[in-house]
Amino acid sequence: MSAEHDSNKQSYFQRGLRAIGRIKPSQIATVAAAVTMTAVMLTGMLDGAEKRLSDAWFAASHRTPSGRTVLVTFDHHAARYAYINRVPHRDLAELLLKLDAAGASRILIEFGFAEQTNEADDKLLERVLTQLGPKVALPAIAVPSVNQMSWRRTAPLDRFGRHVTLTASDLAPDSDGSIRKFGIQDSGLRYLISAPAWLTAATRLERSFRIDFGIDLQEIPHVDALSFLQGDQSGRSLQGANVIVAGFISPTGGEFRVPRYGELTSAQITALAAETLSLGRELRSIPRSTYIVGLIVLAALMAFWCTNFSAPIGGGLCAGVALAALGLGVWLQTFVGLTTPSAGVVLASLIGYGAAQVIVHPALQRVRHAVMTILANIDIRLARAVENTSDGLLTFDRDGTLLSINAAARQLFGIEGSNLYECSLTSMLGLQARAVMSAVSDPQQRRVRTVIRQHGIERHLELAVSGVPGDGTSIGVATVRDVTEQHAQFETMRLIATRDPLTGLANRRAFEQALKSARGDSEALLALFICDLDGFKPVNDTWGHQTGDALLREIASRLVAHAGAQALVARLGGDEFGILMPRSTEALATEAAKRIIGAVGRPFEIDGKWVHVGVSIGVALGESNQDGQALIECADAAMYDAKRAHSGCAFWRGKPVPHATAQPISRSSEVSRLYSPVG
Repeated sequence: MSAEHDSNKQSYFQRGLRAIGRIKPSQIATVAAAVTMTAVMLTGMLDGAEKRLSDAWFAASHRTPSGRTVLVTFDHHAARYAYINRVPHRDLAELLLKLDAAGASRILIEFGFAEQTNEADDKLLERVLTQLGPKVALPAIAVPSVNQMSWRRTAPLDRFGRHVTLTASDLAPDSDGSIRKFGIQDSGLRYLISAPAWLTAATRLERSFRIDFGIDLQEIPHVDALSFLQGDQSGRSLQGANVIVAGFISPTGGEFRVPRYGELTSAQITALAAETLSLGRELRSIPRSTYIVGLIVLAALMAFWCTNFSAPIGGGLCAGVALAALGLGVWLQTFVGLTTPSAGVVLASLIGYGAAQVIVHPALQRVRHAVMTILANIDIRLARAVENTSDGLLTFDRDGTLLSINAAARQLFGIEGSNLYECSLTSMLGLQARAVMSAVSDPQQRRVRTVIRQHGIERHLELAVSGVPGDGTSIGVATVRDVTEQHAQFETMRLIATRDPLTGLANRRAFEQALKSARGDSEALLALFICDLDGFKPVNDTWGHQTGDALLREIASRLVAHAGAQALVARLGGDEFGILMPRSTEALATEAAKRIIGAVGRPFEIDGKWVHVGVSIGVALGESNQDGQALIECADAAMYDAKRAHSGCAFWRGKPVPHATAQPISRSSEVSRLYSPVG
């Protein structure tokens, strides 16, 4: 049997050689060039060369900036700042006021507020940020970790960030360590607007865009913050300018590697990104599928032409095409803002020329014979590669019957070799099998996730499924990956984003999202509680923050125990808590408030010490279709009246809470405070 199989394989090989021998050299060269170029494109070998070539074109462009972006920096070498590590908050507050007075349109502060400094300076800065409001933006910065597997995030303290606009400064380098794009790649920041988009008030912007480093950074206006504070403006006008305020510059001169300029600070990169948007110079690329097909066709055409010309003429044609591609690439990127695969065109020309010379040159007959041998054995090698690949691979028909499955897929699904043909998609995937089988008639790839349990262990699998036409019918092809670890990481990040790390309660973001979701029930009446502790600061001052933290955890437990099974309890910040009671009434809310006041009023034993605190509660009742933020403001206002009256709790009795289409209530001018205490 084995001898017969080897004989058949040898016969097929000989037939293949005879068939190839009847093909014209130009046809062989065309196919060889197309296959080689396809392999190059699929492996991504050109990506690095394309990026470096595009970077080189920036040196040929010296584009003048719009002038609307202004960089204001603090000089660490100034005598005033020689012995401190960060910009004083008092100086920053005064600078913001002066920039506002000078007519600045928007102000982006490009350094974090993750730590508190002098309390008096912090209060002054907080007051200035409150005054300027959304005219000022603070960044939430995300930078990939050293291993590129996670993100390091820096966000401003809530006392500063809640008064201004929060933007995202997401700096993700390419595989070679250089930054070429500005966008939001960290999923934890995608709910924010990017810093350049906010700075330029961009209304239509993709998630990320390529920065035009052909813009002359030296011509972007630069102002020394200390000179500006001291009144030396050098006649510079900031009317309508978009200002970026940067902190101390690193002694090395930069933090991130970029094309053309070497190393730049994050503020300088943001300034170039903002100018890119202001000038409408977001670099665009030819769609990848389009230029891949074009390069394969070019390589095939070059091979066909060069087999019919002599070697010198073919070489001249190859050189002419390459030079034309380079020149056109420079012109399109510099004047049109379109990046082209110039390196790919050069390589496609060389591959086409080389394939032609390999086929027609007499001295390379041995190479031709080796290529033919590889082509004759490609089916065998491909089958071995599929069987031994690390990703699971399986094929199936319209009925869900398995046609083939490799070793990796058998291991993922726990299938033994003996019962392979007794398996089907339904037995392997359960209810998800229908979604997988429907992909047989769809050439577009689908992704399906499923959960399987083996030996008591839960595993999450992802299947990339597509249909492939066959002989008279279509079959389904699916690659399978184990994404259990990625799923666990996602769940961990989701909990971090929605939970208060001290008490384990929902945080402000989760609370506001729950309030927004509750508005979907148009017939329900909501009760929203804002609870602020009385006497908590003396506990912190007397026993320390460790005792205060333990007290907050105990209070959180009592709030959850007495708020009711349907209520959502959240820590909004500091010693302030929020409670959302869906499908409530005034009577139910009154009873809940009494329970909470009584529970919090009982003494707490913390590390052998008896601690006493109280709570003031503000309650706002509203229909689900009313504005959530206004409902929070009404409850907050009621809480402050309860605190002043020492009544424990007060209900909002003012004007009706506006609907979602109305403007938010202004606490200073439109809110009538008419409350009644809970008896």
